[in-house]
Amino acid sequence: MQIGRQTLEAFSARLLALDRLAADVSPSRLMSEGLAGLRSLVPFDAAWWGESSGGMDGLAPRNWLSGRINLSADFAREWNRISASDRFASESMRRLDTVVCEVGYADPEPVVEAFSRRHDLYHVMAITRALAGSGLLQFVSLYRHRTSPPFEPAHRVLFEQFSAHLMQRWSARIAALVGDAGSASDAHGLVDGLGDFVYVGARLALLLRERYPQRDGTRLPADLA
Repeated sequence: MQIGRQTLEAFSARLLALDRLAADVSPSRLMSEGLAGLRSLVPFDAAWWGESSGGMDGLAPRNWLSGRINLSADFAREWNRISASDRFASESMRRLDTVVCEVGYADPEPVVEAFSRRHDLYHVMAITRALAGSGLLQFVSLYRHRTSPPFEPAHRVLFEQFSAHLMQRWSARIAALVGDAGSASDAHGLVDGLGDFVYVGARLALLLRERYPQRDGTRLPADLA
């Protein structure tokens, strides 16, 4: 497998474009802009990114922070209801820093297959990395519909390398906003003007879970907002 000069130049141009974003750009916009740039290198029909945990404190795997492209507003909430059965997500959380792929709707768990069919998640490519200081994991998932071609080996390489740059920039932006919290950043959270989390640490996430056990989304509880 070879990646040509034209692709490498485009890869470099997308990274340089991220560096030209204003220093105070929001973390969510940074990810959105970054994924838009990645889409020109690795075409996809939909994408999901955010922070998750894989069985923290005996809980089922859970998404705590969510960003999306061409997916429904309830996507993360729906996934949280089936997360314990999602073997693909569990594999990505086990194999950190590694691109994992899957093709097809079929799954041993009917609820997972129904979820994949409902959102047309036929071709899936994802990577999960540890988010330093947060106690949680950061992930990016790309999807293609059934009528789209599968991801190619070169796409896996481009996705792995570009997402590493994008995630590092996102982490640096979070660190700048959290300030001098250091190792205590797992007790911090950042929300936008609508009450959606743009960062949450594990200790705060668990506290919110304890105080608001019925909350299954990625927004600040209404009474706190």
